[in-house]
Order: sequence, then structure tokens, then C-alpha cells
Amino acid sequence: KTYRKYLLWLLISLSSIKFISLLHWTIFIPLKTASPFKEIAMLELSIFYILSYLIPLLIIPLMYYWILFPLIKWIIGNIPKIKIQNDKNNQKIGIFFLTTSMLLAIFSTIYPYLESINPRGLNVGVDIPHYVTAAKEVEGNITAVFKIWEGTRPLIFLVIYGFQKAIGTDTLMAVRMLPIILNPFLALTTFFLLYEAYEDPYRAGLGSLLTATSYQIAVGMYSYFLTNMLGLILIYSSLTFLFKAFKSKTKIPLLFAIILGCLLDLTHPWTFDQYLAASALLLIILLIRLWRRGENKIEFKNLLIYVSSLVIFDFIRISILRYGGIYATATAAKSTAGLSRFWFSSIFSFRLLYGGYLSTLVPLILAIIAIYLHEENLWITYWRAFIFTTSIIFITGDATIKSRLIYNIPIGILAAMGLGILEKLTEKRLRWAITCFTILNNITYLFRSLANLV
Repeated sequence: KTYRKYLLWLLISLSSIKFISLLHWTIFIPLKTASPFKEIAMLELSIFYILSYLIPLLIIPLMYYWILFPLIKWIIGNIPKIKIQNDKNNQKIGIFFLTTSMLLAIFSTIYPYLESINPRGLNVGVDIPHYVTAAKEVEGNITAVFKIWEGTRPLIFLVIYGFQKAIGTDTLMAVRMLPIILNPFLALTTFFLLYEAYEDPYRAGLGSLLTATSYQIAVGMYSYFLTNMLGLILIYSSLTFLFKAFKSKTKIPLLFAIILGCLLDLTHPWTFDQYLAASALLLIILLIRLWRRGENKIEFKNLLIYVSSLVIFDFIRISILRYGGIYATATAAKSTAGLSRFWFSSIFSFRLLYGGYLSTLVPLILAIIAIYLHEENLWITYWRAFIFTTSIIFITGDATIKSRLIYNIPIGILAAMGLGILEKLTEKRLRWAITCFTILNNITYLFRSLANLV
């Protein structure tokens, strides 16, 4: 009881610091008013970067749980598996979280262009010039989508072209404002994916909010990963229909899952490969279960159709455009740092690339909790398969490859799952203190990051 009391007051104190810092970044900085909270905000920023030294270490228990988990189990014995409970009393809060996440996702596009934040109106995002150059070529000849960037990402340029025509603006403005569509859609697809898994608006809304305030938005805006962000939207949508297909008596959800998966291959081949590898591993796991215990027959059949369809589509694409997901992975495999440079490349990925924005400690800890303690079911098996296949490339990939693999980890989803487990293990006051601290931590991180993009 005593330690719970101390932990509660610690969380309240930390939440107060986060809230005060948030006021600095969201009110006083945009209004160009002298902030009485500047010193506290700078202290919070310093703590963030000090704690970032831990991230290259903490990524190991997440990535290599498949080595550490059996070892821990062998040392301490049985590890309890926690079932995340649906909380029907919090459904309205879940809808509130979803609404908040959508508004934050939209505002995160506008905020870096506020005059007080960006007085010279500079482009936000490293890759904007590349997108503008390519999009102008498509504006002159729409068939160029299959030629620029070796024809690897035709869908994003069709989206930019359509968005530009819809809002009636020039190419630069269309590229600048496209995240106003992508960011909220990423939050929305996260909601639907988690809702499909738990049938709980609260869990889905919480995951949506943690995604809208995660490094997928902050780093996405920093480097302007438009194709990667669109790719995540497509794969979250595809997985939503795939898990729906596991429970459906018709093949319609499976058809939508396949279509969206194929569109992902036309958007971001690396993301396509990363998620396809997880699906393929899950297929092998289901095959073993079917052979040994006769379980998951329907899931195995649907997943076999899903994986086979995406592989066939990718080979057709390669034969026509000479580039696809599998080819992309083969190319990326050449960018290896080797085991001897594992620590250097890890530290560079988390502390130097993208301004160190990948170094989010709290969501990472929650993700570890989710991977280790979540009850056994098909949902967590997929994400463990995803982490396993990702870890194989991660161990030898260079800093850039590592960073992109980390970017594609559904950190908001896993964090929401981790919070669900902690909620089951703690009493009510402490539960809400942990949740409030996590949310404030994420929102403060987002606006602090956005304020320092230019």
C-alpha cells in the first residue's frame, strides 16, 4: 500500500510537469508571449534526451523477446498472461479519445506553419522538395507515376494529384497540406483495427490517441514520410479486414484485406515486406497448430489466401515495373552494418536521426509489457510474429534501416495494449494516474517535437 501511494504521487507530480510543459508549447509559444513555464519546459526537454540514452538498451527486450522470454520463464517459472478487459463504462471516453486524436492529428499539420513557430514559412519536412519535384512531373503527365522513383510509389503521387485538384492549389501547397488528410486517417484506422481486436471503443480510442501523438506523426512530419504514413494507413485497414475475415462467414472482408494489401505494395514496398513477413510467419504458426491440434482451420485458410494473393501480386508487379516489395527487401538487405556496428547504428538511429524523436521511453516500456504479458490469442501472436521478423533484419541493418523498421512498429497500438494490462494489475486511482500520465507525456512530446522542426 505504501509503495502504491508513493507511486501515485510520483505520477501526479510527473503529470503536472508534463502539463505545465504542454502549456508552454501549445499556448505561450504560439501566442509569442513570455512563458512563465519556459524553465520547466526546458527541464522536461532535457529529461527526455537524458532518458533517450536508455532506448538502445530497452529496444533489445522488445525486439528479442523470443530469446529473453523463454530465458526469464526458465529462471522464474510461469509468467502470468493478462486478459485485457472490455470496459463498457468507458465507451464515451473512448469516443472522446478518438475525437481528440483526430483533432490533434489535424492540428499537428497546421501547428509547424504557425507564424510564431515558423516565421519565415519554411517547408516542414526533409523530403518535401523531393515530393514537390516528383509531383510536378506527375502534374504534367499523370502516367509519370509509374516512372518517377523507379515506379516504386505510384499511389502516393496519385493521391497528391487528386488532393491538389480537389483543393485547387499549387503542388507545393498540396504536398505541404497532405498530412492534414494522412494524420487523422492514421488515427482513425488505428481505432478500427483495435476495435476489431477488442470490440471496445475505450481501448480503440486510447490506441488512436497514442498513435496520433506518437513518433509516427512526429517523425513523419520531421522527415515527411508521406508514403510510409499512407502505407501504415493501408496496412492497418488491411489487417482490420483480415481479422474480420477470421470471424466472418463470407469472403468479402478477405477481399478488401487483399485489395488494401496490394495497394500497400504500390505505396511503400518496405512496409509491405515487413508486414507480409509477419503474416507469412503467422501462417506457418497456424499450420503447425492445425497439424498438431486441429485448431484455427478457418483462420489458416483465409490467411493462406491472403498471403498467397499478396505474393502473386508482388511478382506480377515486379514483372511489369521491375520493382516490388520483395525486390525492395533484397535491395535493403545490402545496407547492412553488421553485428560489430550494432550499438553504433542503434544509438545513431535513436539519438541522432530525426532529431532523436524515435526515443519515446514510456510507449516503448508499455509495448514491452504488451508483448510479454498479453494473453495468448491470434491477435498477440500476429504482433509477436511481426516483432520476430522485424528483429531478424534489425540486428544487422544500418542506422537508416533500423530507424525505418522501428517507425513501422505500431507503437500506439502496443502502448494501448500495455496500458490495458497495467489497468488489470492496478487499483482504480493508480490506473487512471498511469493513463493520464501516458497521455500527457505523448501530447507534450508531440508538440515539443513539432515546435522544433524548423
